[in-house]
Amino acid sequence: AYFHDIGKLITQEFDEDGEAHYRNHHNASAYMFLCLRGTRTLIDEKVLTQEELLDIVFLIQNHMEFFFRDKNGLKKLKEQTDPTLFNSLKIIHAADLAAH
Repeated sequence: AYFHDIGKLITQEFDEDGEAHYRNHHNASAYMFLCLRGTRTLIDEKVLTQEELLDIVFLIQNHMEFFFRDKNGLKKLKEQTDPTLFNSLKIIHAADLAAH
């Protein structure tokens, strides 16, 4: 989850009241993580499997879903997601809430 907000660097916008917004930063963050110079090295050196790398991308890209979805939407996401990954999303969400 270390990289889950790196997309905020390129998505920051300010509204008329001067409040910052980071529209689609979750998608930008996932993309930026994949573009990092060392990402391929992590697989080549067997630090991460390709599946683990894709799990990280999933977590980064979906970490905002608890803000975007209603109760039924979250239920559907839970049904469609590996239980371990969904639990990880909940942990990232809780950490996000605690940080703000």
